[in-house]
Amino acid sequence: MYRVETIVTPGLAQNSYMILSGNEAAVIDPRRDVQIYKEIAEREGVRITHVFETHSHADFVSGGPQLAAETGATLYISALVNPNVPHQPLHDNDTFQIGDARIVALHTPGHTPEHMAYYVTDTADLSAPPALFSGDLMFVGDLGRPELLGQALAEELAPKLYDSVFGVIGMLPPETILYPGHGAGSLCGRTLSEKPTSTLGEEFATNPALQIRDKQEFVAYMMSGQPRVPTNFSRMAALNRAGVPLLPEQFPAREFRVEEVEAALQDPTYLVVDARSPEEYAAGHIPGSVYLGLDPGLPTWLGWLFSPDRKIVAIVHDEAQARDYFAWLARVGYDNLVGYLPGGITAWQAAGKPVETLTVLPPETVRHQAEHPGEAQIIDVRTPREFAAGTLPGAHSIPLCELPGRMQEVPTDRPVTLMCQGGYRGTIAASLLLNAGYRNVANAAGGYAAVTAAEPALTRA
Repeated sequence: MYRVETIVTPGLAQNSYMILSGNEAAVIDPRRDVQIYKEIAEREGVRITHVFETHSHADFVSGGPQLAAETGATLYISALVNPNVPHQPLHDNDTFQIGDARIVALHTPGHTPEHMAYYVTDTADLSAPPALFSGDLMFVGDLGRPELLGQALAEELAPKLYDSVFGVIGMLPPETILYPGHGAGSLCGRTLSEKPTSTLGEEFATNPALQIRDKQEFVAYMMSGQPRVPTNFSRMAALNRAGVPLLPEQFPAREFRVEEVEAALQDPTYLVVDARSPEEYAAGHIPGSVYLGLDPGLPTWLGWLFSPDRKIVAIVHDEAQARDYFAWLARVGYDNLVGYLPGGITAWQAAGKPVETLTVLPPETVRHQAEHPGEAQIIDVRTPREFAAGTLPGAHSIPLCELPGRMQEVPTDRPVTLMCQGGYRGTIAASLLLNAGYRNVANAAGGYAAVTAAEPALTRA
């Protein structure tokens, strides 16, 4: 029999999988930092022999080349892609045997032209249900969006998505276990479920997209209402198609002295980021630094707001946190962490340098502001969909991704309170405003969720 190990990458809501049987293992869609797969292989006493890609991802940088290079495994990528990395071209119905697992590659275009799903059966137990590792073709509760690579290509891909799900996947047994490439929180769909797995039978019975059997209606449905695409997605897709460079063997960032951090703050080719918690940033941070803490939101907002060309210096507690930060950055193609301040804000203050604070308002104060318009302007930095579902009276919507280009809408003649869902995005927004010269800025503690928890009637839809 074979067994499946699921590896969930925080911040990307991305699932990679290990199929283990006998003394071998295959990995599907590995993330960029590949140590976890090697650790699992060592723990299970197996050797990684195959690495499979489902497609050229747009939302994260593949770890396929890295894992193959470090383990000696063969990397398999669709023959429709020709990346400049060692790999074996993959074709429809190519079949592999890994221990008791029989793996068949299925060409399933729709999300991307080259997309492959992997159908797995257990040759040692013919009564065991088969499995489908669906990549970004099918999720629990949703399908992979066809317009992620642009509207022009979407017009070609959306009909192919219909053909793939109904003409290929729909022909598989309904008891087939679905292992999707993403879960709730991914931008590769709009209604992804938090359930980690499903069956094809359940999906064809309940998945909203799969209830639309008319092809034209299906295409229209899949082409509308999708989430916004972060600006970094097209770059990551191109990088994966071209061939991802290997990460350096040695940690690339070095210790920066306080004086070097000061110089970086004045140099537009650098970006000084505060990687700590929102509470620590608010209590005291380096003036001119941008808040981008280690949080599931980090990959998305880094990719939305900042060019990957800038050299990054991180304000962290220690080298261990700097290494974690580098791994998170590398997952979305930001390989340019060049330095970190050992000792972080403590070292900065010990050198006699000034710190800046951010006012954090308790929920009752923000509720008071909402009930007394004119005292302060509440800026809701959540997405338009979140804002439309409910906000506070008098709140003005400026999604975080649009804030750099819409700062003229932020008033300077009265206090400004930033509000997101939980506090993280609001802290990023506050740091952008502080660096732009706004002074009377505060963040809503706990965000919209905390503000409305005690008084849900305050919500304005």
